[in-house]
Amino acid sequence: MIPKKLISVATLLFFFALTGFSQAQTPRITAEQAARDSAERARKQLDSLRRNSPSVGTNLLYWGSSSPNVHFWIPIGENFTVGMVGGIKPWPRWAPWDYDQAIESKWRHFAIVPGIRWWPKENYRGLWLGADLLWTHYNVGGVRFPFDMYPITKDHRIQGDFFGLGINIGWSWWLTKHLRLEAEAGVAAGYGNANVYECAWCGALVGKHQGPGIVPKLGLNLAYNFFKEKKIEPVEVIDTTIDTLVPPVAVAAPAAFLALVPVVEEWKGIAGQLEKDHPVLRPSSEYKPYTPDRILRKEESPLYVFFELDKTRLLRNYTENGHFRDNGPVLDEIMDITAKIMADTTSRVTKIQIIGLASIEGSRKHNVALADNRALALQRYIQQRIDIPDSMFDTVGGGEAWSEFRDQVNDLLLEGGGAGLTKEQLQEVIDIIDNEKDADRREARIRRLEGGNIHKSLLERILSDQRNSGYLRIYYDYVPDESAREINEAIECLQRKDYAEALRLLELKRDDPRSDNAYAVALFYNGREEEAMAVLKEAVARGDEAAEKNLQQLQAIAEQRAAYARYLQEMEEYSRLRYGR
Repeated sequence: MIPKKLISVATLLFFFALTGFSQAQTPRITAEQAARDSAERARKQLDSLRRNSPSVGTNLLYWGSSSPNVHFWIPIGENFTVGMVGGIKPWPRWAPWDYDQAIESKWRHFAIVPGIRWWPKENYRGLWLGADLLWTHYNVGGVRFPFDMYPITKDHRIQGDFFGLGINIGWSWWLTKHLRLEAEAGVAAGYGNANVYECAWCGALVGKHQGPGIVPKLGLNLAYNFFKEKKIEPVEVIDTTIDTLVPPVAVAAPAAFLALVPVVEEWKGIAGQLEKDHPVLRPSSEYKPYTPDRILRKEESPLYVFFELDKTRLLRNYTENGHFRDNGPVLDEIMDITAKIMADTTSRVTKIQIIGLASIEGSRKHNVALADNRALALQRYIQQRIDIPDSMFDTVGGGEAWSEFRDQVNDLLLEGGGAGLTKEQLQEVIDIIDNEKDADRREARIRRLEGGNIHKSLLERILSDQRNSGYLRIYYDYVPDESAREINEAIECLQRKDYAEALRLLELKRDDPRSDNAYAVALFYNGREEEAMAVLKEAVARGDEAAEKNLQQLQAIAEQRAAYARYLQEMEEYSRLRYGR
């Protein structure tokens, strides 16, 4: 038999053990946790006070019609509010002191609108849908409403009542703890009954105005909610023993390599390089013979040289009617790029196209000869300085520049007028160009328009720029770049993820430095990362921008991979110390 005293001591020890165990399991609250808890309770209290508080406000847009107004709302549950809107305009016009009856306009009214709103989230927050009843008494005359609503009020005064049922939709934003901004729109339909009077101030009754009607509603409301916040009791902070064993900072797994492998630009010889800075150069495939309907001035970057009025002599520069013309830079550019291409072994000039043009002024026969001789003058200028046979020139006399002239006039017409001329005057010029087939009679008719004033404006603004040799373009050909084609074929293999075939093709092009970036990418995807990094560094040293971006990306991935490996080791050690595994 166990002694009673021993039983009592054992019971006491068991109680203490339970108490100690219970204390050990009591949740500990830190200062940071207490602050978060207090902030959360304060937020919930504010939300509750807001949605259960009454609100008073006013429609700012309604005030725009000089109508004082107020609305009041009270909650009936978590998602419904009921209220009343009232507005009055006791004075006849915008200002209360303006009672001048000599002005034929008058507008007075008052309205009472009880309503209900449903708030999908909670009262006074976000979207609401509403319904309301409308009663308004009005006295309006000599007033034009927007969009021609209520046209009877323009010439008569109507006084009466309107009863309606409306719907509305709106949105509410909290600006401060108590202040809100509301935007709403709606419409009411109902029945109106009013007397119609002869004018805004006179009292002669002329009839009745009865029947259904619609009243739109638009509001920008400023509202204030009445409530008093309660003090939030702080959460008791219970000190805890500092746990020095903390998990390692998480590190993301390394990202996948997104290779940048642009296609290799085909080498087009010296001509292809010059084309980048001299767009007057074009590949032979773009050549097209001249036809009179071409608008040369809108083609990209041809070169022009200018001639004196009615002259075919080509000068490096001259002054005419106060305007300085400098042909020197253009002529030097033609000579420079032509000479460089002629000296190249991988590209060649195939065609120099010169299209001579003349202004529409004067007889057509004279202008055709002038355009031909100007084009030949430019050809001879080039041939005197560079040995180029006639067969390489496509020299054409374009004659009078009627197509260019019509296009310039039409551009001014589309802009609504220009060059001191109206749209009608410009259209008259275009009609003559389109309908008069004889060029000399066409010019004569334009000269006679409005006593020559139209022709004078055109002469000053348009015709002066047509006195030039016209269009010049240089076409070239080049030796096909087979190496670039083969490298780009390997790049297509990379895009298809056929990495083995890409590497095989690029191994054959190691003598072409343009293959380095693609070769390094192929090495990486075939598991040869160290070799890829070495090739990329060589390419970067030669100025390859794509290789530089790929190298930076691979270096970042390598660093991330090492950091992630360290993180996994630290997590393994942390799990062993914390959980014994």
